[in-house]
Amino acid sequence: MDLLQTAVPPHLVHTARQQFAKSPPTIYTEHYNQTSVVYCRLVGLEDILSCCSAQDSAQLLNEFNARIDQIIKKCGCIRLQSDGILVISGIPAARDDHLKNAIAFACDLQALIRSFCDATIVDLQLRCGIECGSVSCGIFGLTKWHYDAIGYPIEEAVNTERIAPESGIYVAEAAKRQAECNFRFEKCGQLWRIANDQHHYGNSSLPSSILFPNLKRFSLVTVPQAINRLLQTISSANDTLLKNNTTMGGRRKRRMDKLALINGKKNTDKDNNGRSVMHSWLLKFRNHQMEKAYQVQFDQWFVPALAINIFFLVIYGIYHVLVLPRQISTLIMIIISLAIIFMILLTLYANFFQNFCQFITRTAIGHTIIILIIISLLFICGIVNAFSCPQHSNLTPLDECGIVHFSQLNCAFWMLATTVFIRFPSLVLFGALLIAFAIYSCHAFITHPMLYVSYAQLVT
Repeated sequence: MDLLQTAVPPHLVHTARQQFAKSPPTIYTEHYNQTSVVYCRLVGLEDILSCCSAQDSAQLLNEFNARIDQIIKKCGCIRLQSDGILVISGIPAARDDHLKNAIAFACDLQALIRSFCDATIVDLQLRCGIECGSVSCGIFGLTKWHYDAIGYPIEEAVNTERIAPESGIYVAEAAKRQAECNFRFEKCGQLWRIANDQHHYGNSSLPSSILFPNLKRFSLVTVPQAINRLLQTISSANDTLLKNNTTMGGRRKRRMDKLALINGKKNTDKDNNGRSVMHSWLLKFRNHQMEKAYQVQFDQWFVPALAINIFFLVIYGIYHVLVLPRQISTLIMIIISLAIIFMILLTLYANFFQNFCQFITRTAIGHTIIILIIISLLFICGIVNAFSCPQHSNLTPLDECGIVHFSQLNCAFWMLATTVFIRFPSLVLFGALLIAFAIYSCHAFITHPMLYVSYAQLVT
């Protein structure tokens, strides 16, 4: 990008480049009669940045600025240098819908802030002031010149934002009179605020690429952890897109997508060789970079799976006390398993275990190992329960330990608990199931040998 475009609007780049040798460039001041000025502040951003590291703070500011610039371009506005977010609609080309575009920018910015709050646990609010009128724009400064604007609407928009009692999009009197036919307003103190309802406010048309990715929020996670995870997700997504664009040029990709649409097929599940992008048996991406980027993403189903397993152990313990043989060894094993799962859950939120949390949630090896530990604990609970049931010659079919399906019932409960781990490798789970079937089959053969003898006699 031309550095000059960051200092002056696009319509002045050519003129400024021609006069670049002069100091300052002799560009005449421009006057616009019909404009709308938006002045915004992100309430609470300073507190958020103070909690984060310097690297995360700088990256977060860059992400906000990049997304705000995209919204400004979408709404046809121009951003000026300011201590807040200062945007003008209606320049350089005069347009009748300048106020509508200004309010649309404020609503889109509000949607962006909400997406950030949904992706994290922070409380970030937006406070805007909007006013209409005439402004004068041009090059200001002798040595460090810059493009700026002056006028009553700018002062009024800044003052409206400053005296606003709470967050929201506030408009001054002149702007309210022009926007009454398109928007509904509500009185908030001495100011008018755009009504916060689904019909007049918040229906933003922002694409998902501008909004922050909607991650799963956890109430116990800290602010630095939540923001760091969000930034890592954005960074990994950008790296994946960059690598994909490097391997396949934009023109070639558009041509392939066009051919796919002509053939009535969507070009998202096949590679260049016509194969599926994922292994049918392994359920992994064939592309190593895609698989690595996928594993870096935080497993949103991991914590719900832990909660489901805790619920399973509680129900299993109650079922064991009420129905199955009351063996103290099984109850002790259930308590130990619950304690270990709660410790794993604690490591996901405690700052002291942040490195271990990254190992669990963002590496395939750590994710697989911790899930294997959990399902092994659940399996051991069933094994202890099954093998601790006393076996003697006086057992009757009505006794709990005499029920032939007792061990199979434990195995069925365990299989239900293993299905909640969505991203667990299928081959590893298949191997665990084979081992479980072998152990439970041996238990059924040892404890009920007459079943096999009777079946053999029946067959012969």
